[in-house]
Amino acid sequence: MATWSVVKYVKPNGRCPIDDWVASKKVTAKDCAQLDTVIQAIESTVGRFPPEKVKKYHGTELYEVKAKGPGKQLRPLAHMDGAKKRLVLLGGAIEKDGSLDSGDVETAKNLAADWKAGIGSVKDYWED
Repeated sequence: MATWSVVKYVKPNGRCPIDDWVASKKVTAKDCAQLDTVIQAIESTVGRFPPEKVKKYHGTELYEVKAKGPGKQLRPLAHMDGAKKRLVLLGGAIEKDGSLDSGDVETAKNLAADWKAGIGSVKDYWED
């Protein structure tokens, strides 16, 4: 069985929402290291994702990647492309008081719709 790959969605204008989020002041270097560790675990997964790493997000087609940063819960949102065994990271989110900001969820939904419509591209998670 093949393992999963993780890719990042890139808008038609060349901007990558996950890269923008990681570069923001909301995410520290320690947060990035923890997220990288979770991505490595996902990419070594054969079969179903472990629920402590990836789970379906409440009543949507989105999935949340679960990484714990120092003092915060990182929850990048993604689209699962099961046919190609890849997880497409769409946008960043941080869990506060047990939920995600509705704006982050709506942005991810819109990006997922664009991706499914053939708008934009992807690049490897580890690509700079």
